[in-house]
Amino acid sequence: DVLNEESPRNFQLSPVDRPDLGITGNYNHRAFSVVARKDTVAVGTAGGVNLSTDSGKTWRRYTAQNSDLSGNFIVALHLGQDGTLYAA
Repeated sequence: DVLNEESPRNFQLSPVDRPDLGITGNYNHRAFSVVARKDTVAVGTAGGVNLSTDSGKTWRRYTAQNSDLSGNFIVALHLGQDGTLYAA
């Protein structure tokens, strides 16, 4: 998933599953950990990791389905000195 100026989106926060509305299983709004250094901001959520490398102007979401994450429920993040992002 990508969010930037060329692909604006409308958002609706629905923390409760509503199968009748087609809203189920999206837990990306539940944040547990945030790390930031210079232009990099990473947010660990119940739906993976949201990462921006331009001070929040654009975002990319990493999940177990589209990256090497072992799971989507990310409760801790660490940004190493070399720029490596560790997630647990």
